[in-house]
Amino acid sequence: MLGASTAAAEELEHRSGGRFAVELGGAAALTVVSLLLPLPEECRWCSPPGVDLFLHSPWPDSGRDEVAFVSHALAFGALPLGAIGTAVLLPLAHDEPDRHALENLAIVSEAIMLNLALTITVKKLVARRRPAYFYGRGDACEFGAKSEEKNLSFFSGDSSVAFTLASAASTLSFLRGYPEAPYVLAAGSVLAGSAAVMRVASDVHWPTDVLTGSLVGTAVGVLVPLLLHPREETESASVSRASLGLRNSRGPASRFGLGYSGAF
Repeated sequence: MLGASTAAAEELEHRSGGRFAVELGGAAALTVVSLLLPLPEECRWCSPPGVDLFLHSPWPDSGRDEVAFVSHALAFGALPLGAIGTAVLLPLAHDEPDRHALENLAIVSEAIMLNLALTITVKKLVARRRPAYFYGRGDACEFGAKSEEKNLSFFSGDSSVAFTLASAASTLSFLRGYPEAPYVLAAGSVLAGSAAVMRVASDVHWPTDVLTGSLVGTAVGVLVPLLLHPREETESASVSRASLGLRNSRGPASRFGLGYSGAF
């Protein structure tokens, strides 16, 4: 549905710099509000379900700090660089208008800020006890010196951020019709998945934390480019549709590429 054959005939709906600024400002404001919410002093979700106890127990006790460091390096280092590089460099490599690179960068930035606002808010409202503190070994985890972090387990921020970046970059690549899109998807999935698994291995998240974070991050990364920045039909697409005798529909099916030959 989002293949290059469909996307090649159209581009993302053009938005003015002012409109992007308003959207980014709104996303940033939501993030600030989430940061201002009070930290939970007591856990509201203190005991994990059996599936978490079962899936968390096999992980080794050693090397947790090192694993935590690598997970942060992936979620807040490698993946942001990769997503930003994809957003900016691919349009330039394909001789597209300069505004495409700026639009891509704005869309990725908007997705990550909306994700952070949602993740931080849910963490504080749910107030789930981290596994290290549940087992009485909080001093040995990466948050040992930050007791305010002990009830912020659900859902995993690293996993959510990682999958938002990977899915936003991948979705934009398919929407723009870049031939590198499958490679962006594959690399992003591997890096984001590795970061998520490491959050369990580092003893600071339960398996359901990273699973939920991964699903939420993917949803945000896909929906922000797809729904908030719909595609518009270009002249070449209009000619193609006219030759096929198709109506110039602007309904939901058209927006998602369902009204074009080969997209079914």
